[in-house]
Amino acid sequence: SEQSQEEEEEEAEINWESFWSEYEEKYAYPPKKAIHLWNFAKEEKFVTVKYKEARIAFDRIFASKTISSPSPIEGRSRSNTDLGLKSSSSLCSTSSLRNIKESPTKSGDNNNVKIDLVLKVTKYTSDSDLSFIKSKFIELLDAFRKSILHDPASPLQLFNFINEDTEYRVRYGDVKKCYNYAVKHKWFVPMKRMKKVNKRKKKHNKREEEGLHSDHDNDKQEEGVEFVLEVDIEKIEKEKRREEEEKKEIVYLEIMSDDEFDQVLIKYNNQYQNPPRNASQIMNFAKEIQQFYKYKACRIAFNRWKNYRGAVMPEPVKEEEPGTNDQSDEEEQDENEDNSNLNESEDEEEESD
Repeated sequence: SEQSQEEEEEEAEINWESFWSEYEEKYAYPPKKAIHLWNFAKEEKFVTVKYKEARIAFDRIFASKTISSPSPIEGRSRSNTDLGLKSSSSLCSTSSLRNIKESPTKSGDNNNVKIDLVLKVTKYTSDSDLSFIKSKFIELLDAFRKSILHDPASPLQLFNFINEDTEYRVRYGDVKKCYNYAVKHKWFVPMKRMKKVNKRKKKHNKREEEGLHSDHDNDKQEEGVEFVLEVDIEKIEKEKRREEEEKKEIVYLEIMSDDEFDQVLIKYNNQYQNPPRNASQIMNFAKEIQQFYKYKACRIAFNRWKNYRGAVMPEPVKEEEPGTNDQSDEEEQDENEDNSNLNESEDEEEESD
């Protein structure tokens, strides 16, 4: 109890205004976050104080400075990301999501009005919030397709489009999670841009070949090629194959014998011409050739090879060049023909005798 009273007295004696002014004198600008003021008190003034006290003092001084000065001071109020705190906008309810247009915020140098939109999807997202996020995501995806005639290649491309070409302002992390969730749960059908040849252009080319020309042909020279949005069948099939591979159950073997290790090592040496440095390289290479072992099995086999078998690398198997087999077969045939001719000549000589 006495220690707690002493700590409270020390905290009450701290003059945060003086720390603020000293911070400004040293760095030529005020602290931008509460954590900056807290670190200054600990490292520069050697004061042991809780972050909560520094945060309260920071908010109080920042509010007083903002009200007293006609132009706001450089810096900002306590950041939502201080010490890993989450943004309060990400925890808003369905009503706040649906009424988000009622409180637009200004951003940018030209005072463009941007509406903060939350697209974050987590396991705690309610059904009503998820339906709203889905409708907004589909709306933004349709706008993207109309402008580019293609699906976004990555969440980053969609994020840049939303912030630059729409009235909304979103966070990249929210867009990335929402995009991956939409792909996984098939919120939309993949589309891609396809080139379509206009028949008018073909007719115009035929007329040119025949030597016919009219005054209206110059106006139609740019016609003929247009881009349309069609279903990306290749991507759909690729997703199906990926889902089928994920459904396959992979059985990882718990024991790796010396013979199995040598077989993997021979293929490893043929590809890299270099001995493996650790068991992880053997395990990862075995996965590439569709052999699945647990790390423990690879580690034990690797240690046996290194400590008890002398770490001797097997000789690389030389792959026969194309055409060498045909040449060897032809040589064998020639030798067989020569032998048969010699035998026939010997038989004829014996008969003559």
